[in-house]
Amino acid sequence: MAAYMMKDYPFSGVGIGAYIIELPNYGKIYKGRYRKWVDSAENYFLQAGSEFGVLGLFFSLWIFWEIFKQIKRSIGAHRFHGRWKYIQIGISCGIISLFLNFFVHTYIGSYEIKYTFWLLVALIFSLNRIEKEPEERKHFSKKAKTLIILLMAFYGGVHLWNSAHSLSLKSQTEKLDLQQNFGLYKKEITEDGREFRWIKSYGGMTIKIKKPIIQIPLLASHPDIRRNPVKVKIWLIKEFFKQKKLLDEISIKEPHWKTYEYHIPEEFHKQLILLVKVSRTWNPLKTLGTPDPRNLGVALGKIRFKDNK
Repeated sequence: MAAYMMKDYPFSGVGIGAYIIELPNYGKIYKGRYRKWVDSAENYFLQAGSEFGVLGLFFSLWIFWEIFKQIKRSIGAHRFHGRWKYIQIGISCGIISLFLNFFVHTYIGSYEIKYTFWLLVALIFSLNRIEKEPEERKHFSKKAKTLIILLMAFYGGVHLWNSAHSLSLKSQTEKLDLQQNFGLYKKEITEDGREFRWIKSYGGMTIKIKKPIIQIPLLASHPDIRRNPVKVKIWLIKEFFKQKKLLDEISIKEPHWKTYEYHIPEEFHKQLILLVKVSRTWNPLKTLGTPDPRNLGVALGKIRFKDNK
């Protein structure tokens, strides 16, 4: 999958940290099999190439080339003297062992691995400067500085273009037919067969308006609901939050299911996000002592549609 990302975005990659985000999308596009719990490409250089492109991969290889030059200097006979001898050997071995892990290990992106590796790199560079003659500082020419600035601007521009087009949420959702669901707990079924999902303080789900009237079943189960009603706002979201239409603002005073109907013929056949926001949540474990630690807003039943009569 990392190789596919490099092929699709050879110059810029998919963006730093975006490999794990794009992995399910590429798995769907190329019908690839992958373990959903993997959080890296399991190879440092494949990861760098997929996130930074060929240019980033080149600089990554260059950095490691410089690191191994320092290791070579460190284990040279002229460096083995005094109290630093075994420290230099230990640091070099540590870097090499972690480097080998970078080729086949899942946790190459974990904080502990990264901090340990780059701490060892910093130490070996530092120790190799001991008793070294100060070098004359080198400066970039004006042309080199201009080239670097232009290259950085071009690299950033490519990233910006990709982020606003082929890698954008809108583009990926349309291409892969993704569902933008958030703030919802898993599906449950009541004793009478009603399907529903609990919403947290707010939650949304992608729906396609199949008929002119939408039916939204809601239930609030707060123990104190009769003396302290729960206020609920319902929106329809278009164009990924570019447009937001308030359907209703209701006050729920009874712990019973109730279906709310809205006439939305202007949204017929459109795919929108239904957003529900609750004024307050309650926690069954803290309130009643029941083994349910979730913070519950309202229960959202199965959305249905019907024609005008």
